[in-house]
Amino acid sequence: MKRTPTRSADRRHLEAFLAVIDRGSFAAAGRELGISQSAISQSLRQLEAIVGSELFVRTARPFNLTAAGRAAEPHARRSLQDLDAFMTAASPDTGLAVGRLTICTIPTQSAHPVAGLVGAFRAAHPRVRVDIIQPPSRSIADVPAAVRGGLADVGITEFPTAQHGLRSVEFESEEFVAVLPPHADHREDTIDAETFASYGIVIGPYFETSVAYALLKKQHPNIDSAIKIRTDHRESFQHLVAEGLGATLMSREGSATARRLGCRTLGFRPPLKRRTGLVYPSAYLTPPAAAFVEVCRSGDRRL
Repeated sequence: MKRTPTRSADRRHLEAFLAVIDRGSFAAAGRELGISQSAISQSLRQLEAIVGSELFVRTARPFNLTAAGRAAEPHARRSLQDLDAFMTAASPDTGLAVGRLTICTIPTQSAHPVAGLVGAFRAAHPRVRVDIIQPPSRSIADVPAAVRGGLADVGITEFPTAQHGLRSVEFESEEFVAVLPPHADHREDTIDAETFASYGIVIGPYFETSVAYALLKKQHPNIDSAIKIRTDHRESFQHLVAEGLGATLMSREGSATARRLGCRTLGFRPPLKRRTGLVYPSAYLTPPAAAFVEVCRSGDRRL
């Protein structure tokens, strides 16, 4: 492809490039950025002309990156981060006037502790946009990988986790509770793994890579055979249980809705807990990411 040397890439080009990567199609990227699909296509054609290389294999769905596109992706992310950092530093306003913070986490942590931390951060920095994304594969281990690869500024995940090239802030441990159907015939205040499994369990896509799975399997080796429903929609867990379709587990802090639906919540015997925390790059932080790290270190969150 012939290069166009008289132009340089700008924010619009890089945002379109990354939006297609993150959302998987021109149409979804357009919705993300609030522009038309044709505008996304035009921006990418211009960007490819500027660099002189095709960045996407357009015959694949979702679009795959070419070798040039894969090499360019981390630099595009860093360029936008650096631009946001420049705008923040140059702003006459106090605090973080502009910018974006991308947090990678798993659905079971998006309500707690992520929501409270983001609430505290946004109270101090209301004009910084926050994007909360999932890891690119169905593995909790890919949360720190997303941070190392530049897909996210920070990650909130289960501990222990691979922290090569990252720093961390560990939070207080979370306790899991069992969520049983409203009319479950269980008279005790706690429940063991075998009895929990006997109800059939409702789980999400990250279950087998979670701390909870490892602990339950250690107590009840046949836990896999107890899986009755697997859903990508975390918000449906408690509703499925309320309909009597099985049992599930969630953090004690996130179980209030289940109780409002009439479900029973019980502690596990022995207690089932997970360690959680923040991971972030050891080498470089954007101003929004640095401010979010400080929120996490201070323990300031809106619960």
